Amino acid sequence: MMLFSRMSYTTTIDGETYILTEEFMSHHPGGRDMIILAASRDATSLVASYHRRDTVFRKSLASLSKLSDAEATTAQTAHRAFDPHSRSLLRTDSTLYTELKRRINAYFTQGRSSRGGVFMILKSFLHIAVTTAAYYVSHVQGYFILSPLTGLLISMLGLCVQHDANHGSLSGFPLLNRFFGFMNDIIGGSALCWKTQHVAGHHQHPNHHTLDSDSYGNFPLLRLNPIDKRYWYHAYQAYYAPLLYSLLAFVYPIRDMIDLAYRAHFHTPMPPLDLTTLSLFWLGKILHYGLLWALPIMLHGLQNGFLGLILPTLLTGGLFLAISFSVSHNVPLTIQTTSNMCFAEAQIRTSADWAPDSLVSSFVWGGLNTQIVHHLFPGIAHIHYPVLTRIIVDVCREKGIPYNSYPTFASAVWAHFTHLHALGRSRGP
Repeated sequence: MMLFSRMSYTTTIDGETYILTEEFMSHHPGGRDMIILAASRDATSLVASYHRRDTVFRKSLASLSKLSDAEATTAQTAHRAFDPHSRSLLRTDSTLYTELKRRINAYFTQGRSSRGGVFMILKSFLHIAVTTAAYYVSHVQGYFILSPLTGLLISMLGLCVQHDANHGSLSGFPLLNRFFGFMNDIIGGSALCWKTQHVAGHHQHPNHHTLDSDSYGNFPLLRLNPIDKRYWYHAYQAYYAPLLYSLLAFVYPIRDMIDLAYRAHFHTPMPPLDLTTLSLFWLGKILHYGLLWALPIMLHGLQNGFLGLILPTLLTGGLFLAISFSVSHNVPLTIQTTSNMCFAEAQIRTSADWAPDSLVSSFVWGGLNTQIVHHLFPGIAHIHYPVLTRIIVDVCREKGIPYNSYPTFASAVWAHFTHLHALGRSRGP
């Protein structure tokens, strides 16, 4: 495979194989960064979750050229070789998903946009400004006591800004999404690797013990799925998990570079790369290590820079970020298997909300407290989640599907560690 490429690709959707031309990708409403995730793989479940208006989606799909039967067979064989797990066996055309989309679409009538719009742009700039100010006072001016706060604000950039941007939902302008998505690179992650791991991997197979790296990525240090083998030390994982979580900010940048070297995050291959994407990856790593490591040490010395600034910033931020994501899926209410159910029900039953009616929680955590609606409709900005959650609750009640929710963040955190404790002591397969 060529390292850099600006060419046509193929993708398979609902058994049909289409040609993704550069012209189509450049004019795609979500931007090239989003549509390239569908290249060279079966993208049926991926595109279904991002296109709630089926009529509009099918019209756009009809504008693409399809391969002949013989060419499609060859292409689909190549897709399975490139990403053998991309085709979800869960139906995306179920009556449940159709009804959810119908009611969600009704909410977005009368000119409402599913993107974040001006509010999200202003909120994102404000968050960047506040984080920059905290960083300057703590890391440049040397007010070491503020370094944990800086770590929290940096993590919140990942929750409230880059998350929506790299899902393509923050703005209707792809360049703005790329700009705000680049915040992930500065704080230590990577927009490229995150989309591979999170959008193309986790969202398609939540809680799966071999397909969702969020579930198995920490094994054997942590046992997050009852299907995984149990080791003796898992009996204590509820006690040592916070230490591992706090190391996230140290491990993440290194993990990204390993992923780039292998062109995959565990089993999920990266989309085709271009020079711009690769340049942004390395620019992000230079800025991250320069701003959060090199500059504090240069200004305050090795001991003060590392112990007074780098360590508390990254430990606090890593712990907050890891726990905020963990409570969304790894709690007693969620299930770990999705057999005999459709794609929509699987997303509902493997996710959990907390404080879903709290506008403050939605603002602070970037909608992470309403994980269910996010997994069903990742292309919608989080400012809409509180209202849309009430719609989903009604549909779940009508369909007899459990809606998983905790009243507060604290109760969700307690449930998560209770879950870790139970998994650490229960028998393995």
